[in-house]
Amino acid sequence: MDVRIFGMEFRSWPDIVLRSWRPSSFGALRTSSRRSSPECGSVPPRQNPQAEAAVKGERKMAVTVRDILNMPEFKGFCLLAGSGGLGREVLRTTVGDAPDCYKWSQGGEFVITSGYPFRDLEGMERLIRGCCESGNAALGIKLGRYVGELPRGALDLADALGFPLISIPPEMPFAEILHPVQSRVISDQAHLLRYSGTVQKAFFDLNVQCASLEDLLETLRSFTHLNLALRCTESSFDRVCADEGDFKEVLASLPFSEVLKRYPWEKISLCGENVSAWLVFDASPERLREPWNEIPITQAKGALLLFFQRWSSGAQVERRYRNEFVMDILMNNLRLKDEVWNRARSFGWDLDGAKKVVVCDIDDYKDRLTRAMAAGQGPAAMEESKARIFAVCREFIGRMGKRVPFAEMSDSAAFILASEGLFEEEQRRLESALTPMMKQIVEQTGFSVTVGVSGRCGDVFLCWKGYNQARTALELTRRTAGGNRIAWWNRMGAPRVLCTTLQNPAAREFVEARLGALLRFDAAKREEPLLRTLEAMIACNWSVKKSAAALGLHYNTLKYRWGKICSLLSDDFSDSESRFCVELALKLKQIDEFEGESLS
Repeated sequence: MDVRIFGMEFRSWPDIVLRSWRPSSFGALRTSSRRSSPECGSVPPRQNPQAEAAVKGERKMAVTVRDILNMPEFKGFCLLAGSGGLGREVLRTTVGDAPDCYKWSQGGEFVITSGYPFRDLEGMERLIRGCCESGNAALGIKLGRYVGELPRGALDLADALGFPLISIPPEMPFAEILHPVQSRVISDQAHLLRYSGTVQKAFFDLNVQCASLEDLLETLRSFTHLNLALRCTESSFDRVCADEGDFKEVLASLPFSEVLKRYPWEKISLCGENVSAWLVFDASPERLREPWNEIPITQAKGALLLFFQRWSSGAQVERRYRNEFVMDILMNNLRLKDEVWNRARSFGWDLDGAKKVVVCDIDDYKDRLTRAMAAGQGPAAMEESKARIFAVCREFIGRMGKRVPFAEMSDSAAFILASEGLFEEEQRRLESALTPMMKQIVEQTGFSVTVGVSGRCGDVFLCWKGYNQARTALELTRRTAGGNRIAWWNRMGAPRVLCTTLQNPAAREFVEARLGALLRFDAAKREEPLLRTLEAMIACNWSVKKSAAALGLHYNTLKYRWGKICSLLSDDFSDSESRFCVELALKLKQIDEFEGESLS
């Protein structure tokens, strides 16, 4: 049945509704989000009159073969085989009295036939298989005139394919089948079309009103009746819109990567921004593809896109000016105090009193980015991970005060915190925030961060010293102990003093005199470096037995290597002075390697 609307011809109502509203593949839209409350909790229930009216009562689904059999007009119909396909959707009805009528099928058709061309088993099986492969809904046959009963082989084939075979009373005219079925299909599609219009208007009104994120998500839930959650790289946009139950518990207890494996989701990314979000649903993928859920999800994606674009346009300007201001503070580019107070006031920051600088630096970020680019991979995934890391840092460190000033750089973020009270108490507070922050970053992104914490700065105009302290602390700690640690400038010990001597030629000469022969020996050999043995001896308080256990070596092997070291360095390290000197030289070398120059 052809339909003409506004001068355009369609094959049927399904072409108008289903094809118009069929979204792209699940999980592939682009968007982002606007800054709101930093708390990531449940969205309070919100009544949406349009949504409630649209879904009032039981929602009708697409017309299926089961619906056709239950229609009072067809009480004489009888299902012969293929009960597994009763859920097939019926879009139209057609008469097929040619042996290869299925070749002209468009799918979704209830094919009815007199059975005249199909008097043998081979022809009947060919018709059943062809109709099934063409995507038709069912095959209705008038039995008793040309075909007495269907062969057993045809019935078995229909059961195997899950393709319904229906017996039609021979006295029933085809017109009495075509009209009721098509009327039912058009009626349901018209209902779906009205529903899609209601959904479109609801989200259009929300867009015009610049509705909040909560309103958009609650409206989506009102239409779909599904529990859902939004997770964003900007963690201030994380929302849960669900009843109490397993879905909420899983979101709260499992890493997000595991949540995505358990529930269907759609990824949302804003073009040109390092912001991504995931809409996660407590439903099966099949249920999400139903038109009654597919239509509001599609409209919600468009609304979220506009929401995030509004946020992005403001966030870009704010981010640029905020970063410039904080970097001016950290680089000591400030000249007038009034300028500082005025700019701080525009961001709502309190810069009075003593301060402390915290720097979160992503471990190996530039190396991993370089390897990814060399492998032909784009930077999008790396930038996405970086955005999520910065969001987690802002979330945890932001709890340390009201509107904490911060700046984001290529692979690090710096925060300016108020500093008050005893150092030990302040350290405990910071550690209670930084430790879970670092754990969450590893779980969610696979990256780790090293955090540098400066000493106390008398006021904001001395934060440039704190920034240098935090950077130095985290780099020295990363070099001497590895990454994914908290580096406290006030607890740096010897490296804090030694790093200031590296520019003195006497320091390099000292390292050469104490370790030069050992380093040259290691550079020329492909064996286990003796330097590692020396480091183990120092770490184990010069005990051969403990060093052997630490390195997993036999006692005699370690003793042989130690003898080799003593020979190369012309010292038996029997007195405290020689031990102190070689340990000092080793510390200087470790710091020197961080500076990028090798002494070997």
